[in-house]
Amino acid sequence: MLQLQPSPLQDWTDDLFEEQGIRVWIKRDDLIHPVVGGNKIRKLKGQLTESNLIGKKGILTFGGAVSNHLVATTLMAKTMGIPIRTLIRGEQVSNPILQLLEEWGAEMKFLTRQAFDEALNRNDPEWLTIPLGGTHPGALSGVGEMIGEIRTVLPTGPIHICVPLGSGGTAAGLASRLTENDHLYIYPAIKGQDVTDQIRTIFEELGVPTRVNIHVISDAARKGFAKRDDFLWNELCALASQTGIWWDPVYNGKMVIRFLDQVRHGEFLPGSHVILIHTGGLPGLIGYRDRFKLPDMPHRPSFY
Repeated sequence: MLQLQPSPLQDWTDDLFEEQGIRVWIKRDDLIHPVVGGNKIRKLKGQLTESNLIGKKGILTFGGAVSNHLVATTLMAKTMGIPIRTLIRGEQVSNPILQLLEEWGAEMKFLTRQAFDEALNRNDPEWLTIPLGGTHPGALSGVGEMIGEIRTVLPTGPIHICVPLGSGGTAAGLASRLTENDHLYIYPAIKGQDVTDQIRTIFEELGVPTRVNIHVISDAARKGFAKRDDFLWNELCALASQTGIWWDPVYNGKMVIRFLDQVRHGEFLPGSHVILIHTGGLPGLIGYRDRFKLPDMPHRPSFY
């Protein structure tokens, strides 16, 4: 099983937070691995086990052409000396993310969207299948460890957890360890969906009780999933210059920009303890900037 060190809980001080009377921390899960730190590797911890791999040819998994999940899973397969087969949605392209997968030894097969969707529902018993985005009941324990790590720093009182939403596994893993006194703020990355009922369905399918107070910030997706957003990019560049912290523009960046807007409008009560989960995803910066030919970054992540 993968062994992960606890990620730091970094105090974020800002005049805005002081004015509103709240305390804000960033759970720096992007730092648990120099390249693939974050929720993707957390999800893999309970799935890439010796018992799960017995009798398997290797790993089979799915994703898009700039998928952080594919990067994390391929690197773990390389580290463990296990073959990996990746099914990629869309026509064959070339980008820095796919070049990494090729360099690390992944077998890549590109599928039409229809064929990709059909492949998601097939099971090949000869391969250990990791679902799209890594969301699986086996992913919950690794993600849930974050709450235990947070509680070593903030042992008492309700906490307000903010997390971006993709496939829902990270939100479910966090919810599994939160109580009825805590609050979970969920920021969808996909535009135009009322995901409140969907989230509860995902939680039920994964066996996670919904005792935590859930708040879905439905307008967080801005222009949509992995769409060009120059305002967002410029805001994240400015934040990186100010704080030294990068947030990816597909998931975390949307969350942090919308969170700051919530704070300005007084949506968190004075005295609130708020923790933003930095779910990593920083390899996506490479693919995002490459795809849209965006200006260079003033403060580059260390792996870039």
